[in-house]
This record gives sequence, C-alpha cells and structure tokens, in this order.
Amino acid sequence: MKYKRKKMWKSWILFGFIFAMFFLIPTGYAYLMTRDVKTEKDIITDEMKLKNIGYSLNDISIIIKNKNIKKYALKNEYDSELMDYVNTKGFDIKNLSKYKEYKKNNIDASIEDTIKIVNLGLNIEYSDKLINIINHKYFVNSRVNRYLEYTGKNNIDEIIKYVNCDRDREFYTKILQTNTEKGILMLVNKYYYLNDSFTGLDLVNIESNYGTGQMNQEAYNAFKKLSDDARNQGLNILVKSGYRDFYTQQSIYNGYLQTNGEWWTNLMSAKAGHSEHQTGLAIDVQTYSTYNLRDFLYTNEYNWMINNSYKYGFILRYPENTRDTTGYDFEPWHYRYVGIEAAKIIHDENLLFEEYYSYYIQK
Repeated sequence: MKYKRKKMWKSWILFGFIFAMFFLIPTGYAYLMTRDVKTEKDIITDEMKLKNIGYSLNDISIIIKNKNIKKYALKNEYDSELMDYVNTKGFDIKNLSKYKEYKKNNIDASIEDTIKIVNLGLNIEYSDKLINIINHKYFVNSRVNRYLEYTGKNNIDEIIKYVNCDRDREFYTKILQTNTEKGILMLVNKYYYLNDSFTGLDLVNIESNYGTGQMNQEAYNAFKKLSDDARNQGLNILVKSGYRDFYTQQSIYNGYLQTNGEWWTNLMSAKAGHSEHQTGLAIDVQTYSTYNLRDFLYTNEYNWMINNSYKYGFILRYPENTRDTTGYDFEPWHYRYVGIEAAKIIHDENLLFEEYYSYYIQK
C-alpha cells in the first residue's frame, strides 16, 4: 500500500514538472517578451513622431530623456527655439513661454540670463547691472528693486552690502519689530526694535569670577568656556555689561544726548528698544586692568578675542571701518552671541551680522 502511494506521488511530481516545462514557463517567457517588445515599440513610435515633427536625431536623444519636455515636443509643432533653451542650465519646460516672452522684449539678454531672470520670477527690464546683481553671491531676491534703485554706491559688491544692511534707508526709518522667534539669531539694530515688554531671552545671573549682570543662558555657558580657555593662557576676559532693559537703555541714551548731542550719541549708543543688550545676547567685555572700555583695544585679550571668539559663537558686532553700515563707531569691546555655526560663517566670509541675517536668515 505504501509502495503504491509513493509511486502515485512520484507520478504527480513528474506530471507537474512536465507541465511547467512545456506550458507555464514558455507562456510566461512569451508574455515577458511581449511586454518588452511593446515598450520598445512605444519608444520607437515617439522617436518617429519627433522625427516627423522635424527634430534631429541629436535633438530627439535629448528630448526623450525628460518626460515633460517630450510631452511638450510631441504635443506641439516643431519649435526651432526649444533646443536653445533645453541645453541651457536651469531650463524649466514650465517656463518656456515666459522665457520666449522675456527674450522677445529684451533682445540683448542671452538665453542663459533670460532663464536666470525668469526662474527668479522677475519681470524687470534687462541690464548689465541687473544680471551682475542676480549673479552676486549675497543676492536676495526680495531686495532686487532696492539694489537697482540704490545710487549711493556704484560697485556691485558695495550695493549688495549696503542694501542687505538696509543702508539704502536712513537710520531709524521704516522700522520693523524684531522677530524674537529667531532666538539667538534675532536682529536688533537701528531698523529693528524690541518693545518695552521684552525682558531678555532666558536670562541668568553672571557669577562674579566672570563679570557682572545677566546674560542669556546659552550665551553665558559659551562665554564661561571662552573665559576659562583664555584664563588658561594667562588672559582675563570679563563681562562688564550684559543685559539692559528698555528703560535702562533709555536713561543711558538720554544722558548721552544731554551731554554730547545727537550726532555723537547716535554713534555711541542705541535708542531704547534698539539696543542688543536688551536681548541678553550682547556683552561689553573688559580685563582686570581696563576700566575704560576703549582701552580694551590695546590688550592681548582683544587680539585673542579677534582670533578666537567666533569659535565659541561670539562676533565682534561693530568692527573697525563699518560706521556707514552699522551706524556705530568701532566698539572693540562689544560682542554678540549668535552660536558657533553662524559665528564661523560670519568670520570666514567677513560679514556683518546684518549681511548674514539678510542672506542666511531672511532669504
């Protein structure tokens, strides 16, 4: 009995094997071959259509690589301009009609420049100045009209710099409220202000061996490491002034105003609401031997800060020869915490914080 069952199972296995070999496998193979042939036939059909429309074999080899370009080419009559645009960096088939319209109205613009301008969403008359502006590393699209309208400088680098620092406008005009949601990267200057209810960002008290006053917690932690590392090299860097509230700043500014007049005061002090000290992120530094802040410039500590502060997230906020852009005289003692990542970029690219903010934050 067992022998018969075993023999029966062997017969079924043999039958299944023969069935698969002679029916299932050939049928499946034929199906797959049919699919491949059909796909190849479709591609050849598209190529033939494009050839009949008027495109060269070289054009076709480029067109069929992009389904959107192929769709356009198959749907329309022969377009003699298409390949001029397709072969240019930045080309987007969705903007083809806009490229053509812009080029028609600005015949001096190259195809490459046309694509750049249209892709930026600009509808501005072509000029060498325009293309030099949009090719600039620190170009900010939303400020393009301000770059073009600014006549205070002729050099493109200076135009970009000044407009990115809002210096196409008079100080304390067109003032905007500071976006405090930017945290340690918030901007406070003569164009951005904090209202009197803002009382610093995460303030903590400064321990006596690091200075006096209050600072932002993150900035303070970074400063302690900075100060400790400097101390290990025989240098002493302390906080003389950290956080100042709105009304303290108002009192300081008004005192300077009565004593020294408006011109001097505006170079040396901020109006209430426009001081970085109100953020808790700005500090004035000194050494044990400097009681006058200006004397900090002549210390070894100053040289050390210039070369190392960015490694801890601090930047010299008002460098030498930047009065026209920052609105403040050179302050070798005034540092601002922005975090290590931002500080390194600002240091490496030799930027002011306003420039960094316009290009890396607002943009």
